Amino acid sequence: MKKIIVVMGLPGSGKSTFASALAKRLGAAHINSDQIRHESLRRGQYDPATKRKIYEEMLDLAAEALKTHDTVVIDATFSEAYMRHALIHRFDHLNFSISYLLITANEEDIRERLKHRRTYSEANYEVYQKIKASFEPPDFNYICFNSSELSPEEMVEIYLDKTKSKKYEHSANTTNHAG
Repeated sequence: MKKIIVVMGLPGSGKSTFASALAKRLGAAHINSDQIRHESLRRGQYDPATKRKIYEEMLDLAAEALKTHDTVVIDATFSEAYMRHALIHRFDHLNFSISYLLITANEEDIRERLKHRRTYSEANYEVYQKIKASFEPPDFNYICFNSSELSPEEMVEIYLDKTKSKKYEHSANTTNHAG
């Protein structure tokens, strides 16, 4: 069965570092919203229409990657419920499983991380605060990791152990997307 792993979280939480480590460990495709924004020359554009377009492109890339990979790791804030629901509806007709992971970190660590330049992300502490204020918590089962307390490698191991039970996955062919 094909698998989509959604790694979500606020800027500076460590989601991209974790998503990269997880994708590498699983031999999965890794799709990152910041990279898409960068490569499509949309840096600095966060209006609703552009944000929606970035997420649509991310889902298109995921669909394409599922043709050649058993697992795709999608890495983005997914700060609004419509973004997560669009993913579910996009893949609803396919036989796949989906896991959601929320990566968090202590405020001090986030502030420090956002002081440093990252390859694709342009978020700073002000952007973090804005997204944090409007973040809509997931309304379904998910695994939460605090990257201030665990290394990416530890989170990968724990994730792999937890998902053996499939408690945090659901099939897209179910009507209850709450897990």
